[in-house]
Amino acid sequence: MNAQIKTKLKEIKILTFIIKILRRAKRKIFTQKINSKIKKSTIVHLMFNDKFNYGIVEFINNNFSQKQNLILCKHWFSEHSFPQGKNVFKVSSYLGYNLKKCDKLILHSLFDKEVIDILFSTPNLLKKSYWSIWGGDLYECSRDQKNDFVRKNIYAVLTHWDKNYFINKYGNQPRIFDAFVPCDQTKNLMHLQKIYTNILKEQNKFAKKTIIIQINNSCDISTIEIFHLLEKFKNENIKIRTITSYGQNCKNQVIEEGKKIFKEKFEYFDNFMDYNSYLNILASNDIFILNQKRQQGLGNACISLLFGKKLFLRSEVEPFKVFKNHGLKVFDTLKLSEYSFEEFIKNDFSTKNHEIAKEVIYSPQKNIDDWEKILTHNTTNNEQRTTNNEQRTT
Repeated sequence: MNAQIKTKLKEIKILTFIIKILRRAKRKIFTQKINSKIKKSTIVHLMFNDKFNYGIVEFINNNFSQKQNLILCKHWFSEHSFPQGKNVFKVSSYLGYNLKKCDKLILHSLFDKEVIDILFSTPNLLKKSYWSIWGGDLYECSRDQKNDFVRKNIYAVLTHWDKNYFINKYGNQPRIFDAFVPCDQTKNLMHLQKIYTNILKEQNKFAKKTIIIQINNSCDISTIEIFHLLEKFKNENIKIRTITSYGQNCKNQVIEEGKKIFKEKFEYFDNFMDYNSYLNILASNDIFILNQKRQQGLGNACISLLFGKKLFLRSEVEPFKVFKNHGLKVFDTLKLSEYSFEEFIKNDFSTKNHEIAKEVIYSPQKNIDDWEKILTHNTTNNEQRTTNNEQRTT
């Protein structure tokens, strides 16, 4: 190796070393900046840039103090927008931040293994942690020592749908707050109302003949079960559709079976759609069937009810009971085999479901009130009150 190459390699090593030093310094300054913002009054939100979290941040920042709510967000998905706001900081890890100093931690789902590791190794953080349940993070989580310890000992859980399932699975140790996964409901409701109005206009213009039936919100083996139950209607004027762009483990099987039974009356959506495009799909359905054996596709279900569509769910899943308790008319997937075609397509409760869904599920004020209770809930005082009560009892 000649002297010129040796000199060049040495220069590269020096430059690489300098870059590492600068990166460490930059990371240290960034960490110090975040830590300076974490105080006793600060609520720290831990999340990643899933499709829901842009709306969650928008809701928090439109209705509550940005100074009080600090959002640490990981960039996991290139296809989803990153949340915006002066209080939003992109991080690659939650290590190095003074989370012990904050007033409370809001965990927007518990899919992140690092969050589980941090809470397991720092039990004191569990005493100020609030878990906003999304679904899969409850139904499909591992039953190992770390996951069970964290979920059983977390201070509070936030859910509208999964209270009974959580209690049956882990016991009733935490406080349970009634709350939907938040979004800017005012803007969302206005947008959905506009689509609903357009649906009514179209219905008044044309006498629709083809009945459009969507099965599930993702590619699922339970879709095939519904194909077989609806096979008796294959000669009716129907269109069967499903989504194959999510959960693709059984994609080929679903497509093959759908084409085999319904032929040209079957369609599937194999590409990811933006929100508005998918809303138009839901708006054009007449019937929406969710056949998964756990809580899944709730956003689809709620929007379908708001749009006045006929909704089928398995009666064994928690949302079926919750919808019924709210006075919404929903139907049991497990009884599909009993329906005649006329009974199956009958929908004389469209307007009533729309009004109830608007009031109960899409109420902007209820969403704000529910989350205000969570964000202003005083963990320290509540713990002190509990201790005092225990002492009195003793």
